[in-house]
Amino acid sequence: MTTTTYPSKVGLELVIPLAAVFGITSALLIYERAWVGLLINMTAVTGICYLVISTTYTIEGNVLCIRSALITPLIIEIDSIQKVMETRDPVSSPAVSLDRLEIMYGQTDRVLISPKCKKEFLQQLKEIKPEIEIVLRK
Repeated sequence: MTTTTYPSKVGLELVIPLAAVFGITSALLIYERAWVGLLINMTAVTGICYLVISTTYTIEGNVLCIRSALITPLIIEIDSIQKVMETRDPVSSPAVSLDRLEIMYGQTDRVLISPKCKKEFLQQLKEIKPEIEIVLRK
């Protein structure tokens, strides 16, 4: 049984605003010599970086496992996936980019993810379950 892990794509549309906010606040905290505030700021940056690198999507056999630092791993049987759609929905999800895939599985369940290698990810899902409907944006 092969295992393939796809890291989350990191979108500049999320990184740039965060970097600007934390950069400006850090500069102000340094200017004001507010070292405790700077420590808190840097702890938040470290947490965000950990969230980014820990978000992965693993396909092992007939199972998709979604891992992220802020959620318990989500296990989805690939046989239960009916549809995968490209989206830019900004709803909170285990995705570090707005270039996302919405996976519809089970009766009414949905999850948004953002694999870095989207084409390969979709191709692997289709190899496992050819009936999955894939809807790409134009």
